[in-house]
Amino acid sequence: MQSKRPFLYLIVSHYPYGFAEPFLKDELKIIAKQFEKIYLILPERNADSEKKLLSIVPENAQIIEFNIAPSGLQKLSTLFNWFSEAWTLE
Repeated sequence: MQSKRPFLYLIVSHYPYGFAEPFLKDELKIIAKQFEKIYLILPERNADSEKKLLSIVPENAQIIEFNIAPSGLQKLSTLFNWFSEAWTLE
């Protein structure tokens, strides 16, 4: 039996809030079984993220939203913090 991979980071523009990226709904059902944790990263908060979820995300998925207009340095710092967890695994 093959072990699960620890992390999957997906940078998305609207999913799971809007109607963009509809393929992710079906794809995540399949690949969620292969990862311990999935991070859905929305780089920019948009009007869709103020609405309810339009798609159900897997139990092992976490939605991460950036602030409404953060600076480039804030975005890099946040990404570094998220990815540092994966980098420290050996």
